[in-house]
Amino acid sequence: MRTKKMQLSEHIGTYIIGTILLLLAAFLLFPPFPTEAAEAQSITLKDATARLSIGETKTIQVDYSKLKGGYADLGIAVSDPSLIQAALHDAGNSQAVLNIQAQGFGTASVAVYAVSNPAIVSYAAVYSGMAEKGEVYTVTEGNTLITVYDDRLIYYNTTLTGKNGATLAVKGIGLERSKGIDNLKVTGDLLQKDTKLPGLNTFYACFYDAAGNLIKRQAVYASDPISYNELTISWYLPEACTKIILE
Repeated sequence: MRTKKMQLSEHIGTYIIGTILLLLAAFLLFPPFPTEAAEAQSITLKDATARLSIGETKTIQVDYSKLKGGYADLGIAVSDPSLIQAALHDAGNSQAVLNIQAQGFGTASVAVYAVSNPAIVSYAAVYSGMAEKGEVYTVTEGNTLITVYDDRLIYYNTTLTGKNGATLAVKGIGLERSKGIDNLKVTGDLLQKDTKLPGLNTFYACFYDAAGNLIKRQAVYASDPISYNELTISWYLPEACTKIILE
């Protein structure tokens, strides 16, 4: 039975890493025969992670000395081209250079794989524009504020607009971490109360995973402030949430 070859088009789509995983499963369940086992071949990345500022470039060494097809059999795929760009160059002596540049805020991954057998693959996780561990900072993107943590991004405007006209001017925002359940807490001044539900104000947050999929849109209900206009609202973050958009 002859060895199957994957023919990849010049333009690799956003979901190619998912395709590689499906092919990986297919090769494991129905391996080509006769052939050298995938376990006997490998691609090794010197670094498995990269944390970059926007516009910054990092170089990762790739060892393909155990890949039968050599450099000509190498391919790369990026999970989200809007966040990172990557290019692979041969350095000789069974070594290649993977250049990764951060383009936008978020987390993504780069796969370096064997074109002839995508089951032979190695990944690098890239934290693009994310803060250092334990640090936090806020940047602006147009009229939107982005509070950046080492593992999460929070998008919001200076004013949150809730249900029935409820309006909150944001004064503070932060994550509270305890017992494995993270809590997003927002404080601000209630500028406008709900016009249809006296004494109760409703605001919304959308939670996304690393692939950009909406996990859920969740409402939070807050009573009118007892004194002054200061109001605190909070959400418990769902598992696997890496991006939050406050409405």
